[in-house]
Amino acid sequence: MRFATVTPGVTGDAGDRMTTPLAQSLRGLAVTEAREADDDLRLAFGPFIRLSIFNRRQLTPPVTTPDRLVGKVVAAVEESDRAVVILFLDGGRLAIDLTPAGYRGLEAMMLLRAGKPMVVWERAACPQ
Repeated sequence: MRFATVTPGVTGDAGDRMTTPLAQSLRGLAVTEAREADDDLRLAFGPFIRLSIFNRRQLTPPVTTPDRLVGKVVAAVEESDRAVVILFLDGGRLAIDLTPAGYRGLEAMMLLRAGKPMVVWERAACPQ
């Protein structure tokens, strides 16, 4: 299996955060499935794109169950070394904490796309 890792705060050659795999993959797509497994949030955007979120996260406005995300369309994705924020067309937002306190394990998120390398957001390899 092929995969790429993303260390928060590190960008590609051009340093353009707007063309990250997450922004390219999700913009304009609707959430088709949402569920919690353990403390993780698993989102599907059609049959070929899945996003697993392992870090602390905050939904605004809050939702009582993950299935309330189904049907929301991604307007944009903002990424920095401190957070990934998925903005929805209805004004909602899902913020994923990338600070050291936000991690519950080694990985923050994992993006699976049919026919493309898996993308994993992980802690920086250097000591905190």
